[in-house]
Amino acid sequence: MGFCSFFTRQPLIVVLDQFEEFFRYQKGRALFEPFLQQLTGVFSNNTLPVHLVFSMREDFALELDAFKKFVPLSVFNNLYRLDKLGKAAAQEAILAPLKPTGFRYEPELQAQLLQDLLSRDLKRDANSPLADMTESVDPPYLQIVCSQLWEREAANPDKILRMKTYQAAGGAAGLLENYIRNTLQGFSEKTKCWLPAPSTI
Repeated sequence: MGFCSFFTRQPLIVVLDQFEEFFRYQKGRALFEPFLQQLTGVFSNNTLPVHLVFSMREDFALELDAFKKFVPLSVFNNLYRLDKLGKAAAQEAILAPLKPTGFRYEPELQAQLLQDLLSRDLKRDANSPLADMTESVDPPYLQIVCSQLWEREAANPDKILRMKTYQAAGGAAGLLENYIRNTLQGFSEKTKCWLPAPSTI
């Protein structure tokens, strides 16, 4: 990593995304501790212009205890929890990425998309009496749905994201299902056997 840092703008930031997968599939294997030692060598070397960012599910956070053998856990005191987005934050996350592109949502689509995403169960009516209890959205859901919608409208010369396109794709639930289906097609049958059963979208 030190060598790589010479060819990038310093500091070199390495993101280890979905790091819980390392603990799920490598714990107890021969290379588990050597890999931890190598990582420890990176963030323990103050002269190395490299920063590590660990991204992982909260329910796996205690697995970081595996580093105790090599480094004080105080190095993990700098934590950031990615919470669900409330209504105002979700609306900003929907609209802000479009500003540099010159695109815009049809007003009715903007309202419907926000309503659908704020519903925890995308297959139920967001106007139900429980709606006030679920006015939040998981950032990955929002990102996937908006990205899928963008892919369908990016070539639109009118620079408008349209309600008819959203509805034709099956709404938020349909866009999510399409993303998951296309992603799974990229896995081998052997790999699919290791995947957890999909939860309800």
